[in-house]
Amino acid sequence: MVKTYVTTGKWILAGEHSVLRGSRALVFPLPSMQIKLIYDDRLNDFVASFQGEAGTDYQMLFYGLVDRALEILGRSRSLLKGSVVLESNLPLGNGLGASAALCSAVGLWFADLGWVDRVKLESFCRELENLFHGESSGVDIAVVLSNRPLWYSRFAPSEPLTILWKPFLFLSPSGQKGLTHTCVQKVKEFLQAQPALGQKLDEEMSSSVEIMKHLLQSIPVNEITAMKQMAEAMNQSKRCFEVWGLTEGAVAREMNLLMDQGAVSVKPTGSGGGGYILSLWGQEPPLAIRSRLISCW
Repeated sequence: MVKTYVTTGKWILAGEHSVLRGSRALVFPLPSMQIKLIYDDRLNDFVASFQGEAGTDYQMLFYGLVDRALEILGRSRSLLKGSVVLESNLPLGNGLGASAALCSAVGLWFADLGWVDRVKLESFCRELENLFHGESSGVDIAVVLSNRPLWYSRFAPSEPLTILWKPFLFLSPSGQKGLTHTCVQKVKEFLQAQPALGQKLDEEMSSSVEIMKHLLQSIPVNEITAMKQMAEAMNQSKRCFEVWGLTEGAVAREMNLLMDQGAVSVKPTGSGGGGYILSLWGQEPPLAIRSRLISCW
């Protein structure tokens, strides 16, 4: 039998890093970026192949992840039969949830094999993601498995979001890799060195989450006012990244470029330190830059 598992990337509007310490985050699926895992059980050996724009980048990670999954389950690689084709256009190390998409695809596959209890699927995938992040908040796994916008909490039930206002939000590559584990560690060291300021930044990030959640779940009475409030909340979130030291180099250059082209506000999305930049626009971006942008919606 042949089965196909499709998982998407994700983008985070606000709540990054502070979500590890219990704050909420606003997280959304990114359907234009995907991993497709096609499993055919009609083979006695286990083989895998990799296709697509980013597929070959996953080769070493895939085998390591499968071995980790088998280790968690107390099973031997010899029990695994069949062929896997992994296709992807979701780039690694760019803050778009590639590790969560891969872990979730493997988790869904193993659940269908009967090796993972569906009730425990999210926690299993989160444990797999620790291989990449050191300590997964679970936010990426939650949105990938649910495939819907979430007001996410690590320590309380997450809530689905009904979006009534969709401002012009886009993603663009900074051209610099951002390793989540490294960025998480950098923020932890910042908190140890400056705990009072670290707590203040978490509170500011949490405040920006609440403001933007309210805006997205309401039809604006005055769109100009709503846009101004959204921009201010995004700037508040961006300032947290700046103080944490996660906006240097190519990240700063891309944010400056977007603002020069007319963006209303910009911020890193995901762990920062590289990866993709989120930009808010008052209208459709100019053609000169539109080809570099990916619509969030």
